[in-house]
Amino acid sequence: MELPTPQDLRERRTGLDLTQSELAERADVSQPLIARIEGGDV
Repeated sequence: MELPTPQDLRERRTGLDLTQSELAERADVSQPLIARIEGGDV
Protein backbone atom coordinates (compact mmCIF):
# COMPACT_ATOMS: atom_id res chain seq x y z
CA MET A 1 0.00 0.00 0.00
CA GLU A 2 1.34 3.42 -0.96
CA LEU A 3 0.99 6.22 1.57
CA PRO A 4 0.00 9.72 0.45
CA THR A 5 2.71 12.35 0.33
CA PRO A 6 2.49 15.54 2.41
CA GLN A 7 1.60 17.37 -0.82
CA ASP A 8 -1.23 14.88 -1.48
CA LEU A 9 -2.62 15.49 2.00
CA ARG A 10 -2.42 19.29 1.68
CA GLU A 11 -4.14 19.17 -1.73
CA ARG A 12 -6.90 16.96 -0.35
CA ARG A 13 -7.45 19.29 2.62
CA THR A 14 -7.56 22.40 0.45
CA GLY A 15 -9.79 20.60 -2.05
CA LEU A 16 -12.25 20.06 0.77
CA ASP A 17 -11.96 23.79 1.60
CA LEU A 18 -10.68 23.08 5.12
CA THR A 19 -8.11 25.05 7.07
CA GLN A 20 -5.47 23.24 9.06
CA SER A 21 -7.35 24.25 12.22
CA GLU A 22 -10.65 22.88 10.93
CA LEU A 23 -9.03 19.58 9.93
CA ALA A 24 -7.27 19.35 13.28
CA GLU A 25 -10.55 19.86 15.14
CA ARG A 26 -12.29 17.18 13.06
CA ALA A 27 -9.38 14.75 13.54
CA ASP A 28 -9.06 15.59 17.27
CA VAL A 29 -5.39 16.53 16.93
CA SER A 30 -3.54 19.84 17.22
CA GLN A 31 -3.13 22.28 14.33
CA PRO A 32 0.67 22.21 14.72
CA LEU A 33 0.56 18.45 14.15
CA ILE A 34 -1.31 18.97 10.87
CA ALA A 35 1.31 21.54 9.86
CA ARG A 36 4.12 19.11 10.70
CA ILE A 37 2.48 16.33 8.69
CA GLU A 38 1.95 18.60 5.68
CA GLY A 39 5.51 19.87 6.03
CA GLY A 40 6.88 16.34 5.88
CA ASP A 41 8.26 16.37 9.43
CA VAL A 42 6.04 13.50 10.59
